[in-house]
Amino acid sequence: MNRLPAEIIVEIIHTIEHQPTLAGVAQVCKLWNSLATPLLYRIPKFGSSQSFQSFLRTVSENSNLGNIVREVDLLSSPWPRWLVVDSQTITTLGKGCPQLTYLELEGCSALRDRGVVSLAENCPGLQYLSLSECDKVSDEGILAIATHCNQLRILELKAMPMVSDLSVEEIALNCTFLESVALAGTRVSDRSVNELIERAQRLAYLDLSLCYNVVDLDKIMEEKPERLEIVTDTMPTGSADWEETDWEGEDWDGEWDGEWDGEWDQDEGEMDYDDVEAWPNAHFSVDLDI
Repeated sequence: MNRLPAEIIVEIIHTIEHQPTLAGVAQVCKLWNSLATPLLYRIPKFGSSQSFQSFLRTVSENSNLGNIVREVDLLSSPWPRWLVVDSQTITTLGKGCPQLTYLELEGCSALRDRGVVSLAENCPGLQYLSLSECDKVSDEGILAIATHCNQLRILELKAMPMVSDLSVEEIALNCTFLESVALAGTRVSDRSVNELIERAQRLAYLDLSLCYNVVDLDKIMEEKPERLEIVTDTMPTGSADWEETDWEGEDWDGEWDGEWDGEWDQDEGEMDYDDVEAWPNAHFSVDLDI
């Protein structure tokens, strides 16, 4: 098959979407590895926490591979991301993958503001970001997003009771390319919602479910642009723990400090990237369920 012109081989490899298959292709020979590796790292998938940690080590050590990564979706991962993904993890991810445009972190409840601040500083090209259910992240983290990530198109902040007008008004001011925003279960009021609608001229979808501080919803609905769909029913009453409390997060004493069982430290056959003969064949994907 190596007798085929390189452009034909490229076309064939580009048709492969199944990541374990792509990882196998990358191990056939150096030519195939050079063609498959960019595809493998562009949108990596992780079948376990070990594979994710191995990926983080790889991109931390090899900036060429880290710069390939564009999309990371942890919501679809079948392991307990809410225990594994904390601020240090996201800091490492942001520094290792500065060209990220898509990041799905829904449910990563160990994440705190300092991780989001670091992410924003290192990944200014983000266009999609979901922090939904990252309920320890406050206005401080979202203000950093507003300051650094002004290319955002989609922002998901559902079930984040420490997010208020303070940060959403800055989002409205700086992130004018927004097309979809989910604020369900936050503490925003009419003030920041109106600001967002006025400034984000491309906004087509806005989720205000369980936004109890929005008191004149009828007026907002009446005066909204025709292009804009506002929904209020994506989170049923009773689905948010903070509905009947004024929780400010006092019971949280800082970063998640739970102990892992040590399996992250297992050597998965890391490569010597100082060796020009080494093949960066995306070993982080080898243990994916097929």
